[in-house]
Parts: sequence; C-alpha cells; structure tokens
Amino acid sequence: MGSVSVYVQSHLLSGSSAVLEIVGVNNWAINSALIRQLYNGGFETYAVVGGVISESEYPIGNPTPLDWHLFDISTDLNGLTVKLDGATVLTNPSITSFQHVLLEIWGDGEGSSAYFDDFSANTAAVPEPASWTLMAISFGSLALIRRKR
Repeated sequence: MGSVSVYVQSHLLSGSSAVLEIVGVNNWAINSALIRQLYNGGFETYAVVGGVISESEYPIGNPTPLDWHLFDISTDLNGLTVKLDGATVLTNPSITSFQHVLLEIWGDGEGSSAYFDDFSANTAAVPEPASWTLMAISFGSLALIRRKR
C-alpha cells in the first residue's frame, strides 16, 4: 500500500515516452502499473496482473512542450488508482501494493528529454505475520488479566 506522484514535462521525439511505473510481487506473480506521456502528446496507462494487460490511451487537447502534468499512482486495500492531473484514468482492484518505483524515459527518440519534479513516495507499514501473532497474544493476555480482576 502506498502512493507515488511526480510532475512531468517532456520534449519527446518519435518513439519515446516518459514513464512513472510501480512494480510489485504478489504470490510469485509480477504485477505492475504505469502512466506515460507519449511522443505525440497523448498519454497511455496500463496495469498488468498475472500477465493480463488492461490498457487505455488518453489524448490531451493541444499539449505543448512546456506543459507540466501530474502523474499519480496509489494502492490500498481497495486496489490501484492511476490519476493524470488529478483525474482518475485507471483502476484495478487486483493490485493492492508495490515494492519498486521507476521513473524513466525510453524509446527510439534520440535527443528526447524529460524533466521530473516534486517526486513523492509514501508507503504504509504493514506488520509481518510474526508481529500479528505477537499482537494477538498480547491482546489475549490483556483480556485474560482484565477478566480475572
């Protein structure tokens, strides 16, 4: 569980994109989600769960190279939410956590550039199974002591 966000401004040539991506492992399956700005000014987002891809493209009316856009990806117990400039563009209930974050520019467009600003990453602490067991024993002991009084 957690969230990542970054502002992106890019000068991309044909075949390039600027990307914010999360990757997580759940039961030995690699799950991921990303949002990227394409060289043509549009945006693409997708989630991969167990090898199955859900994909969407979002054209933005008349973008200019000077436009900054906010990419935001968050996960919680209800699943994944991907936002572009504050608007939800993709959800997926199967992705509830991540372990890795990638900021990248890639593709065939030699001479492309992207600027990333105000990067933020937050993760929620999730207790390990041994911690849950210890907490359960502690609360059970407190309840037993209180009951005896």
